[in-house]
Amino acid sequence: MRHLPIRIALATVAATGLTALAGCSSDDSPTATTTSTSAAASPAAAADAQSILDSIPSPFADAPRPADTYLGSVDGTNAYIAVVVSGDKAVAFVCDGATTWAWPAGSFDTSRLALADPNGTTVDAQVDGSTVTGTVRIGGTDHAFTAAPAQTNEGVYRTALDENGQTFTVGWIVREEGGRGLERSATGTLRNAVNISQDDGADRRQDEQNEQRRCEELERDLADARATLSALQARPREGGNIQMIALAQQRLDRLINDQC
Repeated sequence: MRHLPIRIALATVAATGLTALAGCSSDDSPTATTTSTSAAASPAAAADAQSILDSIPSPFADAPRPADTYLGSVDGTNAYIAVVVSGDKAVAFVCDGATTWAWPAGSFDTSRLALADPNGTTVDAQVDGSTVTGTVRIGGTDHAFTAAPAQTNEGVYRTALDENGQTFTVGWIVREEGGRGLERSATGTLRNAVNISQDDGADRRQDEQNEQRRCEELERDLADARATLSALQARPREGGNIQMIALAQQRLDRLINDQC
């Protein structure tokens, strides 16, 4: 089975909690990953971006990793970056496991990468042999990065999960030293990230109400996580179900740790 060790490693990390691994996601679509206003208007450009996104495998399926996959860290941040090149097009995935995620896409011209998304995240880089070096702009600030070919137990992954009738597109960047991720619903709601209030303490009553709502939502999520894990454990432990159990256990453990 091709690249099976990566999927085993991903499931092991999720089950043991040895690495801060969560899912990074969005309501990805061809127009959500185009490179500019003109590119967004081009059906061909959107199709190219979607084609590369579709080539990024789910960790729960026996599918090959894209050949030209590069992984690295973004300087001055806690983010990882993954770059997938296909022909004269490329897509990058930037994620810090907390608040930053982006899927900039664009062109690969000989050795230069020029990628962007509609929210202002850009990647400007050069491919020199087996190394990708350049800058990624996050929130208006440029950060340097270096990415190298993904090793056997490394990779970038995307998958869609349905939970209580709501779809979450989840992704991971998995490197030898750890993983990065968030998950986001089609409505833009982030999961697996702590929502930090920016209130300066002037309205403590509002803070208390927000905390109460958070705790009530956490209690509902905890009950749902227990039910999901129980249902998965009742199925035969084979194939992708083993990984799904590991992911469900990781989610349950996280929610237990976050209890109010």
